[in-house]
Amino acid sequence: MHKGIDFYKKMWFYGSKLKFFFKMLYSDHKNIKDIIIETLVERRLSAKEIKEVLIQQGQTYSLQAIYDALRTLLDAGVILKHQNQYFVSEEWKKAVVQHLHVIPQEPKLEIGEQQKYIFRSTVQLDKFWKHTNAVLLQQYPNEPIFFYAPHEFWLYNLEQKDSQEAFLSSFKVESRSADMLIGGETELDFTCKKRFKESMSIHLDKSIKFKRNEYITVLNDLVITVRIPVSLSKTIDGLYLSHIEESKLQSIIIPILSQEVMMTVVIKNDPQKATKLRKRITKDMYVPLTERERFNLS
Repeated sequence: MHKGIDFYKKMWFYGSKLKFFFKMLYSDHKNIKDIIIETLVERRLSAKEIKEVLIQQGQTYSLQAIYDALRTLLDAGVILKHQNQYFVSEEWKKAVVQHLHVIPQEPKLEIGEQQKYIFRSTVQLDKFWKHTNAVLLQQYPNEPIFFYAPHEFWLYNLEQKDSQEAFLSSFKVESRSADMLIGGETELDFTCKKRFKESMSIHLDKSIKFKRNEYITVLNDLVITVRIPVSLSKTIDGLYLSHIEESKLQSIIIPILSQEVMMTVVIKNDPQKATKLRKRITKDMYVPLTERERFNLS
C-alpha cells in the first residue's frame, strides 16, 4: 500500500551516462540546474545568454553559479557544449523518456482487487487523482468516462484550480465522451454545469442517494472512489446551500481545504459495480443509443 505523497518516489542515479534525474524538473520548485535544463531544451545558449534569460525570469543567480551548474550538467552527460554554446543532450532526453516509459504507473488490478492510497492534503490528493486519471485515460483511449460529485468544489482549491478547469475542459478537445452527475442543485452547481456544458454532459440531482463524502470516477471496469471526512462534506454542503457568491466562496473555502485531514483514494477493478454506477450516473442524461448499447447503460 502506498501512503499519500510517498507514492511519488524519487528517481535519481541510473545508467553510466545519466547520473541523476531531476525530480523537480518542470515542477513549481526548481533549483538552478532544473532551470538551466528547461532553458536549454529548445535552444543553444552561452553562459552569459543563460544569465540574461534568467534575469528576465526574475532569477538572480550569479554567472559563477551558472558556470558551476553547467559544469555539473556537462559531467553528468545531461548537456553538451560546442564552442561557447550549451545545449541539452539528445541521448539524455531519449534515455529519460525510455526510463519513464518503463516505470509502472499504476498497479494492474485483477477483478476484485483494489489499491488504497491515504492522503492528508487535498492538494496532494487532487494531484494524485489527476495523475491516476491521466494514466487510465491513456490505457482506455476510446472509452467514455463517468463522474459523480456531490459538488465540484475542487474548482475552488486554489493550487489546483487551473488544472481542474483544464481537466474538465479537456474532453471536448480529445473528443471523449464524459458524463458527470452532481448531487446538488444550488446556484454554484448550475454555474459548474453551464461552464463545462461544451465539454461534458452534466446532470444535477439533489435527491441522489450516493454518499455525500464520496467522489466517484468510472472508466472501463475500474471504479475510483475519493473519500473525504463526513465533517468536511457537511461543511461544503453548507457553503453551497448558503447561496454564497462564487467570487466569495474561494476565499472562504481555501483555509478549510488547507486543513490536514485523512482522505483516501481507492482504485478497484469491479465490473459489476462499474456497470451499475454507469447506469445510475447516466439515467437522466441523453446518451447516444450506440454508446448505451456498447457500454450497457440501459
